[in-house]
Amino acid sequence: MRGMNIYLPPFAPDYGGICSVFYGGDGMSVIHDASGCTINFTSYDEPRFASSPSRVFCSQLRELDAALGDDEKLISKVMTAAAELKPRFIALVGSSVPMLIGTDLKGIAREIEQRSGITTAGFPATGIGLYDAGASDAQLWLLKKYLKPGTRTGGTVLTGDDALSLSGRGNREVAVKRLGEAGINVTASVGQGDCSGDIERAFEADSVLCVSSTGLRAAEYLSRTLGIPMACGFPMGRKSADAIAARLRGGSQGTYPAGDVLYLGDAVIGASLREELALGYGITGITVADVFSHLSRVSDMDLDTERAAEEEINSGKYRAVIADPVFGSLIHNGAEMIALPCTPVSGGIYGKAAALLSDENIGRIAEKIGGTSK
Repeated sequence: MRGMNIYLPPFAPDYGGICSVFYGGDGMSVIHDASGCTINFTSYDEPRFASSPSRVFCSQLRELDAALGDDEKLISKVMTAAAELKPRFIALVGSSVPMLIGTDLKGIAREIEQRSGITTAGFPATGIGLYDAGASDAQLWLLKKYLKPGTRTGGTVLTGDDALSLSGRGNREVAVKRLGEAGINVTASVGQGDCSGDIERAFEADSVLCVSSTGLRAAEYLSRTLGIPMACGFPMGRKSADAIAARLRGGSQGTYPAGDVLYLGDAVIGASLREELALGYGITGITVADVFSHLSRVSDMDLDTERAAEEEINSGKYRAVIADPVFGSLIHNGAEMIALPCTPVSGGIYGKAAALLSDENIGRIAEKIGGTSK
């Protein structure tokens, strides 16, 4: 059966990506479900929930509500919560049951906005789509809704820096630090969902950097709307940060050949790891495979199913695989498993091990593949 997983867990879904983008902002998210999807998001998908709970709610959809289509009950719950919390906006996020019964989330959102006077958006997520597609929709919505003209003061705005893509808050902080060392002053963020701060400051930037596939559409929108240069790249280390800075100043993208080491995950992050290994350690021959929604155009291949990933891993072309540890179950031919934990894949099971940007982690990967630091 196409799409059936035997070894891999279900990846973070589209509603998780939407709520993760809005998590750190000044809005209020309501997942329309019976509580299972909300628990999945808070317990597994969102790496910040244990340390900093946010305004993410469950509509507590019940069987009778679904059968009778009682939208008024949902509207009343949302209105009551909004009256107390006074959010800047409300995001009404779908899940599997609303999809199956054809709930008009956008129509309900319009009704809530008319009654409450609070900006409300309906996101018809299905739970079948993947987190990166949802996070991409959320970032683009924020920009279209809250980007306002202002004084162009310079700096760089980040897109795709949502906590799911970066497997936690700490990796973004290290990314900003590395970019600063390379001469890139990060002044605003889209992936963190702060419409009253970062989104409104985005107009002031003179460049935009997409650090994961979820931010590509938002970066292209900003570049097109503001007439500013954009680049893609995740600062895996000093060398890749310098290369990103050069691209933002008009330099060209380097080309790095695919080879006998397979990376599985987000394509932009994978391409950036390949760049850091090539420039910083003299290692080439990394093949980048996108296992999510294929939003970017920087992967060497797109793998849509567990079966496709398993066949590619065991094709005999690869001596090593860089991926979340759960992909190790798919290796049957003796290829070396090099762990790079990814929260959207394994739900934070590996915790702090998802330190994408630490020198130690990148150095460990390089050492396993075989290379010398430059």
